[in-house]
Amino acid sequence: MIYRFVIQGSYGNKINSYTLKQLLGPNGFQNILADYANDYYVSSNTTAKYQRPNININQATYSDLYIYDGSYVRLQSVTFGYNIPKRILSRIKVKSAKIYLSGINLLTLTKYPGFDPDVNSYNLSTGRQGTDYGAYPSAKTFQGGVSVTFLNLPN
Repeated sequence: MIYRFVIQGSYGNKINSYTLKQLLGPNGFQNILADYANDYYVSSNTTAKYQRPNININQATYSDLYIYDGSYVRLQSVTFGYNIPKRILSRIKVKSAKIYLSGINLLTLTKYPGFDPDVNSYNLSTGRQGTDYGAYPSAKTFQGGVSVTFLNLPN
């Protein structure tokens, strides 16, 4: 049996979730998350988490409300392989054979509420690293295969 595990992570980084700012944006022009709709400021709810909706609000206004802990641990890849014993292979004129199964991005442990804490919506822009603006999450991928080496047979 062959096993290979790769674990990746990050600790202490912060993520600027522009996506959640838009969904929690109190401008009154768009749909909002239920969390916002149930906890914004009105005279009967003065301890609310969010400001009240206002179509005159300047969207450039920002708050640490949209900054999240981006720490995570991810099972980046796992590979299992099995070398078929030579005693079995010699009967069918095969020198070696291996069967394998692997997976990528199988599990991510994080408190980040977005899709993926390993995010950078602006690619290589060093001034905007750690910004989540609707970035696609890392895909889970599964693959398997067989590797076979045949014996050299006489002509």
